[in-house]
Amino acid sequence: MFAFAEPILKLLFPNAASGTILLKISSLSIIFVLLSQTISGALQGLGKVMIPTIALAIGVLCKLALNIVLIPIPEVGIYGAAIGTVACHVVSFTIEFIALAKIYRKKEGF
Repeated sequence: MFAFAEPILKLLFPNAASGTILLKISSLSIIFVLLSQTISGALQGLGKVMIPTIALAIGVLCKLALNIVLIPIPEVGIYGAAIGTVACHVVSFTIEFIALAKIYRKKEGF
């Protein structure tokens, strides 16, 4: 989606292809959503069902804070929402990854 943002928008919205940068920024979150969902499944399989929920809640709070701060800035505007979305998923992934690493180390005896 990052590489083909402009052709995708031209195909879907021929008269409004000005959102290319917005789609490129938003597409970065796909990587972290996929990683987060994979780790979330592993954590839930290990019986740690609340960790993914708490991690996503913290990510949502991060997104909310960034939206409140960035969107009113005229130079950033609506791109602040896309940046907040990426940050939300990066934060959620990071928390889940650290939790999984700690659980793994504890189970392996490291």
